[in-house]
Amino acid sequence: MTKSKKREINIKGWMTRISAAEKQLKNKHREVAKRAERHYYNDENNKIELPIYWSSVQVQRSALYAKPPNPEIRGRNSDANNTEAKHISKILEEAITYQIDQSDFHADAKRAVLDYLVTDLGVVRIKMDVDVQDVPVITELGVPLTTEEGEIVLAPEIKHQSVYLDHWPWERFIYDIGKDWEECDWVCYTHHMTPAVIYEEYGRDVKDHNKETGSDKKGTVKVYEVWDKWHKSVYEFIEGDSKEPLRVRKDPLGLKDFFDCPKPMISNMRSAKYIPQSDFGQIERQLEIINNLEMRIDKLTQKDRKSVGRERYCQAANPKTSSMC
Repeated sequence: MTKSKKREINIKGWMTRISAAEKQLKNKHREVAKRAERHYYNDENNKIELPIYWSSVQVQRSALYAKPPNPEIRGRNSDANNTEAKHISKILEEAITYQIDQSDFHADAKRAVLDYLVTDLGVVRIKMDVDVQDVPVITELGVPLTTEEGEIVLAPEIKHQSVYLDHWPWERFIYDIGKDWEECDWVCYTHHMTPAVIYEEYGRDVKDHNKETGSDKKGTVKVYEVWDKWHKSVYEFIEGDSKEPLRVRKDPLGLKDFFDCPKPMISNMRSAKYIPQSDFGQIERQLEIINNLEMRIDKLTQKDRKSVGRERYCQAANPKTSSMC
């Protein structure tokens, strides 16, 4: 991709769109989703006396997803005499089963389902790894093809390729908010990369660029990966750097719907906007009341145990005066 084409990308415009979408997601979803995660994982030393929410999520999680799927592919129109369609279906089933077995499908699927149940937003990406190597071109005589100068002619050849599922954290997923997913024209993935990783991946020196200061992101640079369905292009650029993108790719996967992610798992979407809402927001107050009651019961129980223990001690020490102990 030439530099002139890179400069055509309006990075400032994309930053404006991303910021506007992030603001809507923060107000309508992320704040409640973060509280839901803290409650589920019992973070910040919060003592959850009765983990009802955790138990409820575990039951739903087991019902939704327990083990890797067994692919079953059949023709749209059932025809017992169509042996060719049966063979094609069998080959596709074996290919998908092999990819599931060779990848970490189970772990990524479980994490995505858990995100969906806790925060009402589960996101996965479909990735493809391709290993291409230059190999000599072999002629019909079985010898390498050479040029007039005697050099061996090389041609790219795919040595290995695989497709796999990749869980993506809900908090690092931004998208064009519309009424339905079909109205979404772009999605954005947020990366936190060190300068060394950026230099290795893109060849760009960003040592002097402003670094993030969060405890878990300290020393990293925020990179946005935008998939633009309208122009069928992928733009990767650094937050705050509007000069030129790190990389531009033209329709890297060639998929019908362009995006490398299926429709996110959302159940509590709004009528006019495709924004998720965690169930935790509806029951947060009830969970707090139950937790406070359990804490009081626990304190009263401990107090009664101490009283009973002291009375037994006094009776053992002096049975006649135990009532005055």
